[in-house]
Amino acid sequence: MAKWKWRGCCWTPAPTRHRDGLTALMLAAANGHVEVARLLLNAGADKDLQDKKGSTALILAAQQGHAEAARLLLQAGADKALERFNLMRKGRTAWEIAKRHGHQDVLEVLRSSQESPTLHDLQSKDGTAQQTAAEPDEKITRL
Repeated sequence: MAKWKWRGCCWTPAPTRHRDGLTALMLAAANGHVEVARLLLNAGADKDLQDKKGSTALILAAQQGHAEAARLLLQAGADKALERFNLMRKGRTAWEIAKRHGHQDVLEVLRSSQESPTLHDLQSKDGTAQQTAAEPDEKITRL
């Protein structure tokens, strides 16, 4: 249920983002709070929203070196190709940002995600995860 805020003349829905455009999922990923991010994703948080600078939850996890948060977002189907733009430089992907900051563990997660299916790929029509021959139980249950 949306919260409402008095705007001087009328009640309007309160913003669900920080003034810089950060969402709760972005903050959880940037701070390595994997379980909070998992709860937010399960509740339907949009994994590919961008803040005012173009950062996504995945980009922020990569920037801060949180490999497990990046893995969770990738398994949830986050788009690795989205770029963060600023006025001085061309866009940077999560890969470029992790590389620039020297986060080898995040680079390994991003590299390995190219070969493995996401949870989104493994979803059946009724919304439950399906095990494939190439994916053992451990990988599906361990987000």
